[in-house]
Amino acid sequence: MDKQLDYGLKNKIPFLIFIGENELKENKIKIKCLANSQELVVNREKMIEEINELKKNKELLIVKKK
Repeated sequence: MDKQLDYGLKNKIPFLIFIGENELKENKIKIKCLANSQELVVNREKMIEEINELKKNKELLIVKKK
């Protein structure tokens, strides 16, 4: 996960999506917001809807390199 996080920060990607073993079992995804480091776990069917909601907050689209 560190490589993905570093890549996201370097390239100013606002959201990363993780699907691990637990998420697969539960039909969920984990969305990590790189602007504030918060994580959100949602049903896979709601992924696009949740990302679109997150994108409405312009502050969450600004990723600062650490």
